[in-house]
Amino acid sequence: MNKRGLEMQAHWIFILIAGAIILAFFFSVVVKQKSLSEQKISITLSANIEAVFSGAIESKGTAQLLSVPKDGIMFACSEGCECNFWIGDKATSFRDKIIFAPELVVGQDATAWSNEWKLPFRVTNFLYLTNPNVKYYIVYMPGTNSERLFDRINQTLPPGLNVQVLTDLDVSGIPYEGFQETRFVFLDVPDSDVNLAGLDRDFRKKDVSAVNIHQNTITFYEKEPGELYFTSGTSPFVGEALMFASIFSADKQMYDCGVQAAFSKLNHVAQVIYGRARMIQQNLTMAKPECVYVLDDFNALIELSGKFSTGAGFSQKIPGLAAAANAIAKENKNLILLSCPEIY
Repeated sequence: MNKRGLEMQAHWIFILIAGAIILAFFFSVVVKQKSLSEQKISITLSANIEAVFSGAIESKGTAQLLSVPKDGIMFACSEGCECNFWIGDKATSFRDKIIFAPELVVGQDATAWSNEWKLPFRVTNFLYLTNPNVKYYIVYMPGTNSERLFDRINQTLPPGLNVQVLTDLDVSGIPYEGFQETRFVFLDVPDSDVNLAGLDRDFRKKDVSAVNIHQNTITFYEKEPGELYFTSGTSPFVGEALMFASIFSADKQMYDCGVQAAFSKLNHVAQVIYGRARMIQQNLTMAKPECVYVLDDFNALIELSGKFSTGAGFSQKIPGLAAAANAIAKENKNLILLSCPEIY
C-alpha cells in the first residue's frame, strides 16, 4: 500500500475513533440527564407523599384513598429501627410518624387509615397503609373469644380491603388467587392449629405471611423465600390500635419498631400529664379540698412503659400496664363527676 493509501486509512480510523468518542460523550450526557431527572422526580414525589402521610395521620379514625406513584412505594425498618419509605432510589425516613404497611404498595390506589392509640389518654396516631393487591384471610373459631375479636375487627376495618372470612382452621384448600401478597390473620387460634406448611404449592414462591392474635401477644409467621417453610416470633401488644398494626405490618420487624416508638411516646406523654396533674393538685389543695388526685398508677404506667422491650417476656407486664391505665381512666371520671379539673 502506498503512502497516500496509508494516510487515507489513518484518516478514516481517526474519524471513526473521534465519532465514537463524541457519541459516547453525548450518550453519557443523556444517561446522566435521565438519571438526574428521575432523581428529581423521586425527590418531588417523596416530599409530596410525606406531606400526604402527615395529613392522613392527623385525620384520626378516618380512611382515605391515596394515589400511588407508578413504580409504587416500598416500606421497611432495619434491625436498628431505621424506618423508611422509598420512591425509586429516594429513601425518606418515617421521622416521628408511626406507619404500618406492606413491603410494597403498587398498582392501585392505597387505603390510608389513621387510628388513635390510647392508654387511657391519647398517646399518638398510627397510620396503616394497604391496597387491593393484598388479600387478607381472617380466620376465627365461632363461639369463642376468637369470634368476639372477629366481631370487633369486622366492625372497625375500613371498606375497600380485600378480606375473606374463614371459620375452618384448615387453610390447605385455599387456592392462590394471583395477589401480590397474602396475609392470614388468625384470631386467638391455638398456635398448634396454625398449619401454613400445608398451603397450596402455588404459594411456594409467593409473598405469604400470617399473624395469630392472642390476648397480650401476637405471633408472626414469615415464609422463607421459595419454600413453604415459616419461621415464627412473638411480640407483645396492648390496645386495639396495636392489634390492627400487626395486621397491616410488612413483618415483625416493622411492627416491633412501631411499638417501640409508641411506648417511647407513651412514657413521655405519661410524664407530662403526671406533672400537670400534680400542679393542679397543689393549686387546688385549699380552694377545692374534695379534689383529691390519686396518682400512684401513673408511677406504674411510667415505670412499665420505660422498661418496654419487644421480647415475649414483656407480655407478662401487659396486665399490669392495662390495670394502671384503667385505674387512671376511673380516677379521671371521678374527678369530672366532682367538677374537678380532669387529669387528661
